Amino acid sequence: MNKVLSVSVASLVSCLFLFSCQMQCNTCEFQSITIDLDEHTVELQRLSLIKDIRIVRLETNDSVLVGRIDKVLIHDGKIYIGDFYASQSLFIFDMQGKAIRKISRKGRGPGEYIQLRDFFIDDQSGTLNLLTRNSSEILSFDLDGTSLISQTELPKELVAICPMRDGVVGYAGGYAQDGSYELWILDENYKVVRGDIPIEKGWESMYYNDAYAFSSYDGVGYFLAPRENLIYSCSEKGATPLFRLDFGKYGWPEQVNRFEKLQHLDPNEANGFVQKINCFQQTERYWVFYFVFEGQPRLLVYDKQTRASRLCEPVVNETKYFLPFGRIRAISQQAIITEISALNMKPFVDGRDEYNDFEKDYPEQTARLRQIIPSIEVDDNPCLIIYQLNP
Repeated sequence: MNKVLSVSVASLVSCLFLFSCQMQCNTCEFQSITIDLDEHTVELQRLSLIKDIRIVRLETNDSVLVGRIDKVLIHDGKIYIGDFYASQSLFIFDMQGKAIRKISRKGRGPGEYIQLRDFFIDDQSGTLNLLTRNSSEILSFDLDGTSLISQTELPKELVAICPMRDGVVGYAGGYAQDGSYELWILDENYKVVRGDIPIEKGWESMYYNDAYAFSSYDGVGYFLAPRENLIYSCSEKGATPLFRLDFGKYGWPEQVNRFEKLQHLDPNEANGFVQKINCFQQTERYWVFYFVFEGQPRLLVYDKQTRASRLCEPVVNETKYFLPFGRIRAISQQAIITEISALNMKPFVDGRDEYNDFEKDYPEQTARLRQIIPSIEVDDNPCLIIYQLNP
């Protein structure tokens, strides 16, 4: 690999870190995973986490232009992509990337929304459900997004929502309403069962729009409290703390105890501690967490069987394809899903850039890539990289 590609990779990928993890009780009667970010090193490929890699090129046409990928779900052979800010739309593709439908209903009339904030799939009812914030409603569609089945007013204003066995749990995002709770447990008819986890004083209305607070596993919803890095399991009985990620000296500074203080931090100082977990997921064997530290993306993998943990940088893949790892957009029980923009994908499809001859150095990988993407333009929709996980 020559000089320019090396510099590019170095800006995205640093060395991998190995850290030890101990489970220990603390005074709050839940467990802590203690993480030492100064320990190193292990390669991602040695974790036996990733089983296979699949590339999905999202179809581009005049009516299907994905501005920003904020959430991705794969369900029953379909890919659901939420663009909550650029186009306020939800896109549905098949697993080959062919566009099926775009749901875009901005407006103030029946079945319309001002601000799209989240979506989820209800396996029991077989519905695709869109969460709107300003109008505080759930718009329920069939799974193809063809027909609006129902429109339900919510009792609380929420920024994220997660299905559970007997209802849903919603996240208020610091917005104080009727008791100032972060979480609202709702039954299957979206009626309030209870509120839980008081909003922390000084952090009212503070919400990370690039971090997702929920995940689900086997019908159980999980919530990760910002700043505390505390994971809760959620049920109709409320939120139960399970464990905390303890980053030690790289955890949230005690003196940054209000939103205003965070806003006035020097950028270098802010990059020196773990501000948030962007997304997380439990699988049959692992807990997987994605976050950014010192400006670099990192994956934390905790093995539930061995209680061994690894911290790694997402690295360039050189096995099946020669590609960047991509920007992580979602983690599910089955896969880590990343995004590579068309602009960044094009040199690898072309086989070269100004300084590198990828086709010469990686002929087999380049040939495999071209079987999926014969050509690409810089203004096309992005590509999804699906890293299928071992159970």
